[in-house]
Amino acid sequence: MQDDGRLHLLRAEAPVAPDAVRAGEIPNSCGVDGECAVPLDGQGEEVVADWPLARLVIRREAVDRERSWNAVKRDHTVMVNLGSGGGRFAVEVGDVSALYTPAPGDLSILPAGRTFVGMFQGRTLDYAVWMMSAATMDRLAAEAGLAVPVEFGVRLSHRDEFLYRALERLAALARSADPAAATVADGLNRAVALHLATVYDGVAPAPTVGLPDETAAALIDYVEARLSGKISVEELAAVAGLTPHTLLATFRARFGRSPLQYVIDQRLARARRLLAETPRPIAEIAYEVGLSSQSHLTNLFRSRFGVTPAAFRRAPR
Repeated sequence: MQDDGRLHLLRAEAPVAPDAVRAGEIPNSCGVDGECAVPLDGQGEEVVADWPLARLVIRREAVDRERSWNAVKRDHTVMVNLGSGGGRFAVEVGDVSALYTPAPGDLSILPAGRTFVGMFQGRTLDYAVWMMSAATMDRLAAEAGLAVPVEFGVRLSHRDEFLYRALERLAALARSADPAAATVADGLNRAVALHLATVYDGVAPAPTVGLPDETAAALIDYVEARLSGKISVEELAAVAGLTPHTLLATFRARFGRSPLQYVIDQRLARARRLLAETPRPIAEIAYEVGLSSQSHLTNLFRSRFGVTPAAFRRAPR
């Protein structure tokens, strides 16, 4: 994929149903009942380690198209970039968001139960995802004499040398055939849990004040006029006269959702209107609203409205 330096919203593959998940796969799109899978593109490697205290998933692959994730993190989660270089990440968890060029050691720290939305455009992905249930972390904290339940805030594009090196070592242990690897991993998993419980105090950044009326109106018009094509965070930021990072923070305060979620909503709203008011083929409507295929529209439409586009069109109104 040629990286033109722009992070486009919703030009990725369609969501995969929760029942299609294989153990350890990283989510593309899912609901509260499970995490859904993104198949490897071309040449790649996936390693999954299920230890008694925690799970570690390692992904290394060449990426030939933009990638998106939208998942409810059931466990406390730390995502670390092990070697990805270049490209762009847009990440959002609730009111906290980040837009950055990934470098080895960049972390995202996500408390259990939070919804993670992200998009990557680049050429390589090399990362690890560490997951521990809230119940396990609370038990370890209580055994260490710490306050429970463990609560900590979201961190995105964060640096923590201890966590980086600990997860880097756990990734090596996950690939190791050494019989002692599981024992060493058990100790490291405990250390990571207690580090999170003691260093991160649960204070999340405060939401930023929303956009002025005239700026919000300009963004609405811009999205509406370009809905059939690609819309980038950088373009929206230029319309608003803001940096991409500030746009991500202020957009949610104004619209109650991220730019990515807003664009998805507008694509689906237009598709629904075209299905109801025109006889145009569903595949044609999918392209008209800026989606990559009829199946992409069908998956998104069914996830949002509970029916397929074809069933919606046949239903009496």
